Amino acid sequence: MLKYSILPVLAFFSFFTLNAQDKSDKWDVSNPGEDWNFKEHAFTTDEGTWMNLDVSPDGKTIVFDLLGDIYTIPATGGTAKALRAGLPYDVQPRFSPDGNWISFTSDAGGGDNIWVMKADGSEARQV
Repeated sequence: MLKYSILPVLAFFSFFTLNAQDKSDKWDVSNPGEDWNFKEHAFTTDEGTWMNLDVSPDGKTIVFDLLGDIYTIPATGGTAKALRAGLPYDVQPRFSPDGNWISFTSDAGGGDNIWVMKADGSEARQV
């Protein structure tokens, strides 16, 4: 008597059912939907820990991450300027050798991926 297992059949149909879901249901890290109950908080600080930083090739600007946002500050000191802030977690910024671009890691596309943006924070895109 032959015994057949239904598990491979169930696994086959489960795979195609799960992968056939509507692409409009794609998770958007920047816009989690109305079901999420979160509040934004403003803060001021003059120090941080667990930060990544890089100095521009001309030595004039420091780029750093703090709590999942990316900032620049003049190397001589001053006020930091947010380049990327919000719900996506953006970290590990690095200047390109010419100083015109910054690469960073972000979950804005749904997973931790490499992104680039101009040094002023514009034209961010996933690589």
